[in-house]
Amino acid sequence: MFFMKSSIRLGALMLAVLVVTIGALFIVSNAEARAAVEENDERYFLTRVVLYHAVSDTILSDDDALYTSPTEFENQMRALKDAGYTTVFADEYGRYTEKTVAVTFDDGYENVYTEAFPILKKYGIKATVFLITSERPNHLTDAEIHEMVDSGLVLFASHTVNHPDMTTLTYDEMIEELKTSKEDVERVSGQKVTCFAYPHGAYNDDVIRAVKECGYKFAYKTDMDKGDIFSIPRIIIWRATTTEMFAESLK
Repeated sequence: MFFMKSSIRLGALMLAVLVVTIGALFIVSNAEARAAVEENDERYFLTRVVLYHAVSDTILSDDDALYTSPTEFENQMRALKDAGYTTVFADEYGRYTEKTVAVTFDDGYENVYTEAFPILKKYGIKATVFLITSERPNHLTDAEIHEMVDSGLVLFASHTVNHPDMTTLTYDEMIEELKTSKEDVERVSGQKVTCFAYPHGAYNDDVIRAVKECGYKFAYKTDMDKGDIFSIPRIIIWRATTTEMFAESLK
């Protein structure tokens, strides 16, 4: 009996040591990742980030170049899977894993639910949707957002309340847009919001300072110039982007 109790205690102790060790490794890994970001370590930029807006054959705005056809979108998602890419959420960026892609959508058009979401589910693709939180026609409803969250495949993040050019606002106005949209997205999605995408890709030092002040950990832009954790590059996918062009852009 004494031997059995000693063995149980030893097993529990070994398990506790293992848990602590794994936790320590995870903390070190995160610390290394953040340090690498600040140093512009090349490994940090192994993850490619693609940016979509609308997925539809029905054009609802003057900017038809931002409307990817559902057929082409599916071809591109299939190409990701066939090429062996792993998809990650926007808050998982910078884990140093080769062949990782973050699929992102700006604005929150309803066709992301009606057209893109079934394709994401079909291929098991993770995606992040940067939401504008003011009331807008043809944008995602609360019920659609809830269903997408429940799938485990979609992360929601902030794209401001009113989609302004942030560089034209006062600092207080920046804070209001950032805080309110963060609260809005967290309320409707039930997810913690740590990621932000600059409307129109516009930012400056003051905008970045406001983003940090409001508790965001990652911020995404709309060009491919290498930045840092608050100016993460993205590849815009246009209506004219073919599957071949898409695949080439990820290399």
